[in-house]
Parts: sequence; C-alpha cells; structure tokens
Amino acid sequence: MSAKDRTLTILAQTARRVPYVSTRRIEQIERTLGVVLANDMAKIGAVILLLFVVLAVAAPVIAPNDPNERITDEEGWVKGGGPSVSTPLGTTDSAYPLFSRLVYGTRIAFLVGLSTAVVVAGVGTLIGIVAGYRGGRVENLFMRAVDVAYGLPFLPFVIVLILVLGRGHLSIVVAISALLWRDTARVIRSEVVSIKEQPMIDAAVASGASDARIVLHHIFPKVLPITMLYSVFAVGWAIIAEAGLSFIGFGDPDAISWGRVLNNAHTANAIQQELWLWIAAPGLLIIGFVLATYFLGQGIEEVVNPKLRSRGQ
Repeated sequence: MSAKDRTLTILAQTARRVPYVSTRRIEQIERTLGVVLANDMAKIGAVILLLFVVLAVAAPVIAPNDPNERITDEEGWVKGGGPSVSTPLGTTDSAYPLFSRLVYGTRIAFLVGLSTAVVVAGVGTLIGIVAGYRGGRVENLFMRAVDVAYGLPFLPFVIVLILVLGRGHLSIVVAISALLWRDTARVIRSEVVSIKEQPMIDAAVASGASDARIVLHHIFPKVLPITMLYSVFAVGWAIIAEAGLSFIGFGDPDAISWGRVLNNAHTANAIQQELWLWIAAPGLLIIGFVLATYFLGQGIEEVVNPKLRSRGQ
C-alpha cells in the first residue's frame, strides 16, 4: 500500500468515527483528498509547508539563540558576524542572531497567513452563498460591495486602515482581509447561482426542506473546494502583504517577522556591508512559503475544475 493510500485510509477511518458523517460524505472526502494528493505540485507544496510547520512549532528547540538577545564574545557584541556553529547564518549589524530571528519569524507568517485565510474564507463564503442563494436586492447589495472593494487600491487602503487601527498583527489581518474576501465572494456567488438551477435543489424545495438545510446539505459541500482554494491563496497573499508592510515600516514593531528582518537589513545598508545572508535568507523564506501555497492550490484547483485534471493526464 502506497503512502497516499495509507493516508486516505486513515482519514476515512477517522471520518467514520465522527457522528452524523454519512457514507456519501466520506466517499466525497476520499475522492477530494485523492485528487489533491495525486497532483505532484500539491505534494511538493504540502511537504514544504510541513517543514515550515516544524520550524514554527519547534522554534525554541531549533533556534540556538534567543532572537531578542545580542550575541557577544570576549571582545563585546558580534556585529555583522559570519556563520558559525552558534549562529548558522551569522549576526546582524546589531549583533542579533539572524537564523534564530528567521526561525521565530515563521510563527508570524503562520499567524498572519492562517488568520487571514480564516477571515477571508468565512466572510467571502458567507457573502457569496447568501448573495447567490437569495438573489434580488440582497444579491445586488452584496455585489455592489464587491465592486467597491475591487475599486479600492490594495496597498494604500491597507496602510490607511493600519494607521487607524494601530500597528499590530490583528490590525494587519483585518486590513488585508478587508479586501481579499472579494474574490472568494464573487466566485462562490457565481457557483451558487449555477447550483440553484440543478434538479436536486428543486427536489429539496418540493420536499419542504428549509433554506438552512438546503444551504448546509446541498450548496455548502459543493462550494467548499472553492473556499479551500481561495483560503490557500489568501495565505500566500497575506504573507506577501505582511512582509511588504513590515518592510516599509507599517508592521508590528514588537514582532520578529521576515519583513521586519528585511526592513532592518535595508536600514542598516546590508548590501554595502556585504551581509548577503541578511538579505537573501528572509527573501528565500518568503518565496518558498508563497510557492508552497501556490503548489498546494494547484491540487485543490483540480478539484474545483476537473478539466485541468483531464488535461494533465
């Protein structure tokens, strides 16, 4: 039995132990996971993300130094020091251990990325389902809100909102999510409008099913892959946005993030000092994390759009 088959079997057995999970729903979950795991790019993305998870969870064990303590030797602070056993990536011009700061920065990436994904998925899915299912004035109202969100310039809007709310992780998540939900809402609304035309919805209405039951049992399961897809993409967008905001000085001043490390490198003229690791390391981590979410999204997209699956075969 392959690793993928074992994974599917374990997940299926777990699902069967959960009350009120129908056999049909279990089979749907198995098919969805099978499609995602069958995509080579998705596997690569999942492995990379797993490595980042290990870094974030085991940061106190992996990081050899406290990221907020300066490295010293018999001559004093080790400013701009090269790689060593205790400082694998060297130190900054202020003698902070670069490797430890990057490891702990992984936690900020997950905090901002996952929090944004949850908000974007919740708000976008709710608005999309309500607009598509209700139609009429409700749909028109929500879609005009989507149009307004598309008309706002992302970076200036986020910066202004952060200045109003204050510089912090919560403010960054709220500011980023305030615009990213629009894509999820628009696509899900279109999908719900299409689902409403299917015979199963007419049958559910004829049988006297309530709107809540129709949405929960017939509509939400069908739009869930779309929600997952845009949630994964939202993680990547949030990490890029947080890094960019921290780089230009609008991030959380008390947090150690990859964007703040780049900001410190720029402020200290790391290029002129030839401290290349100080610039390259956080940049590569940001690129790696974002690419991992993109690769994983490729597998989920094959669930949303089966034509991509057949084309790949």
